[in-house]
Amino acid sequence: MRQYYIIIILLCSLQLMPGCSKKDLAGPQNVTDQSINKWVLNRMEVYYYWNTSLPHNPSFDQEPNVFFNQLKNASDRFSRLYYKKNPQGFDGTLINNFGFDLIAVETSTGFSVSIALVVPGSTAETSGLVRGQYLSGINGQTLTQDNIQSVTESALRQQSIVLQMKQGGTITLPSAYIGEPVVYQQSVIPTGDHKTGYLVIGPFDYFGVYDILNACQYFKAQQIDNLIIDLRYSPGGSVPFSALLTALFAPVKGDQLYTVFKGNANAKTIESTFQNELAKQPEGYSFTMASLLPYQLSLASLYILTTRQTASAAELITNNLKPYVRVTQIGDRTLGKDMASLAIEDERQPPIMTDITIYPMVFKLYNAQGNGDYAQGLIPNYSVYETDNLPLKPLGSTEDPLIRKAMEIITGRVTNRQGITNGSLLNPTGISNRIIFESRSILSKGSDLIFVP
Repeated sequence: MRQYYIIIILLCSLQLMPGCSKKDLAGPQNVTDQSINKWVLNRMEVYYYWNTSLPHNPSFDQEPNVFFNQLKNASDRFSRLYYKKNPQGFDGTLINNFGFDLIAVETSTGFSVSIALVVPGSTAETSGLVRGQYLSGINGQTLTQDNIQSVTESALRQQSIVLQMKQGGTITLPSAYIGEPVVYQQSVIPTGDHKTGYLVIGPFDYFGVYDILNACQYFKAQQIDNLIIDLRYSPGGSVPFSALLTALFAPVKGDQLYTVFKGNANAKTIESTFQNELAKQPEGYSFTMASLLPYQLSLASLYILTTRQTASAAELITNNLKPYVRVTQIGDRTLGKDMASLAIEDERQPPIMTDITIYPMVFKLYNAQGNGDYAQGLIPNYSVYETDNLPLKPLGSTEDPLIRKAMEIITGRVTNRQGITNGSLLNPTGISNRIIFESRSILSKGSDLIFVP
């Protein structure tokens, strides 16, 4: 099954980093845990952002997953190792296995589990699953605060999932790879003298570039004044794709700086313009700044909706748009994946360590104004939580708290910084509902940025 192992590829021939010599890669032919661990440490010493903090005399007589976790810096939440003989945390996700995500919330009246997102055209959608519906059980197990995570993780290893609906009945879905669309939804929200575009973006993947262009063409034809970009469920993805999106949403030029990659003493600092990133498009795509100009919206203001599952390149674009357009972030703080990763496999020919791939964090990311370091997440201008107005409202509904806040700002009916207007955006107690579990977190935490040299 396809996973969201969205990676960086750095080739030794580019000489971005030393340490890629045949001598460095020479190693024992007998593959043991000890030899694997020595190879892992060797690669981490070259590429790892925190390479100066690696232990000097680690014990190599450990299972590779255990050894790797002991190498990680205390600030590192996202580096990981894939060991074919003992894979950990690669069971897929609800959205890619079954076509939906769920969220569990503790409210003043009790515990509830809601459908948060449904993939358009999936079996989940055709079976009648919609955002905001409540679940009472999964695979015959009643859902509680204590078991919601374990029951969900167990379901990911099954060939099908049976959802017990709180309103009665069940929905059974088969396990199959389900790809998320890049564009979930596009629409226009009319309000008085304003025309506001609304765009929901999923993964940042080039297969959806024409859907993005069609959306921009639609918004230009509708003569929108403002644009709400809904990234609350975006796991991010490709850096070149995020640069292309920025070039469509902001009045930028090809020679302007898009992002800065800052690595360790080996990786150094790499500055990349929009045209640099567009030159890194995958095979089959050849967009230039000139070809994007007819679709460029060039709006003065953008409103970006985020949650703690807004990750990776979705965070990158939120931060990197700011030097070129006024960005108002609404929702919750983002996940905090402010780094790019590297997929490292054995470069020897033939490879000896065939069962191991390591994904260390390599670069910190900064925008054209030098702003970055958002490991704790990008903090919104207006803190508003979609779970404080249950059941969850359909995407695009003006009853959705995040969209409502954006429209209040656009139309001039601005509330205070926390998004409270006589309790209109919060539950009746005035206290935010507490999120217990989000199935989306499995996807967002496992999605890294792509750096293409």
